[in-house]
Amino acid sequence: MKWATPRLYENQFRVDFEHMVTTLVNDISDTEVEELKFLISEFAYVHHADVVLEKGQLEIIANFHDWEVADNREILHFSRTEIHQMTGEVFSLQVISSTRPITTALGIMFRVWHWLLSVFLIISIVVSFFYVHFLAKPIIEISLMSEKIKALNLKERSRTKRTDEIGILARNLNTMAELLDETLIDLQSTNLSLQEKIEKEQELEKQRNDFLMAISHELKTPLTVLMTYLDGMIAGFGDFQDKTLYLSKARQTTLSMNDLVGQLLAIISLQSREKEVLKEKVEVGLLLEEVCKNYEELADSYHVSLTTFCEKGIIVNANKMQLKTAISNILSNGIIHREKGRLVDIQLENKDEKAFLTIKNFGTSISEEDLPHLFNLFYRADKSRNKRTGGSGLGLYIVKCILELHEFSYGIENDENGVVFWIDFQSNRN
Repeated sequence: MKWATPRLYENQFRVDFEHMVTTLVNDISDTEVEELKFLISEFAYVHHADVVLEKGQLEIIANFHDWEVADNREILHFSRTEIHQMTGEVFSLQVISSTRPITTALGIMFRVWHWLLSVFLIISIVVSFFYVHFLAKPIIEISLMSEKIKALNLKERSRTKRTDEIGILARNLNTMAELLDETLIDLQSTNLSLQEKIEKEQELEKQRNDFLMAISHELKTPLTVLMTYLDGMIAGFGDFQDKTLYLSKARQTTLSMNDLVGQLLAIISLQSREKEVLKEKVEVGLLLEEVCKNYEELADSYHVSLTTFCEKGIIVNANKMQLKTAISNILSNGIIHREKGRLVDIQLENKDEKAFLTIKNFGTSISEEDLPHLFNLFYRADKSRNKRTGGSGLGLYIVKCILELHEFSYGIENDENGVVFWIDFQSNRN
């Protein structure tokens, strides 16, 4: 079976055996004669060899195998002649061994190699599973998490509980995702706030532009009328020769413009809100009595009856002059926009522990199309835009600015008997 034995193993066995024989020679040279037999027998037994030692008349033979039945191709023969260090005598040593143990072992291995391979594969699979479960799986999880972070999905978190470097990496990644998520939320909040400010500024800019356009339009008409009066009187055309009449009309137009400018300045002051509103404790019932007294003559001129019911002791925190202006504008609208001989009813009372003011104009109604726009700047329900019947379109806008500045709820609506304007003072009682 020498052909089946790898030459590498055979050569290595030969080199190792020569080295052991050399060691045995040195040991013999340093050993007493009485102990040589034991030394030779032990070597033969340990190394599966036959040993013959000849020293003068002394011959020691140690047999371990019956080499007569062995394959000669497997026999290793070593002969050495040396001088004994202790006696100075020459001795010869012959050692015979065999490569059969290696050949036998390899033969057995060749017969069971497929079983060994199966065991190796099973072990490899178990080790691979261990590797995947304890090493590759958390790495894959961390890799997937990093991909989600890249896509700005910052809610994902690694669930690994490991305490090694992989666990530290996972926890650091979780911390980074959490910080990024918080930062992104802050940025979104800041961006939303900034966007709201930009939209508010754009809306204010639009309101300013609309306001200026409306002002220019409202002032253009009386200025044109005034210029017509003046040019006609200067040139002495037709009826304009009656300067007394047209100077009076010019004065009325100037007064109307002055009133319009005053209202515009009031609106600008209310809109700017640069100065803090000076508020005080105001008893609304007494304020209503004062306003109604001021409008008795106007009501008589329009043949309108004013009826009032005011509970005493209702006090709100407000700017008295501004609140008086708002109520006056509402009441004047109620008197002017009426049917002859009708009532304007004013009620101030506590309803469900709420201070509630209603001013009701009996006998009229407002188009449902106009109701949502009544508080808009320069809006007039009278499409003819006649100032004698429709006003300037500023009164209710001023009311809106004042009530919103005081954070009072308000509204205007139709009922079965007329139009009702209401104010809820509950939001700012104290």
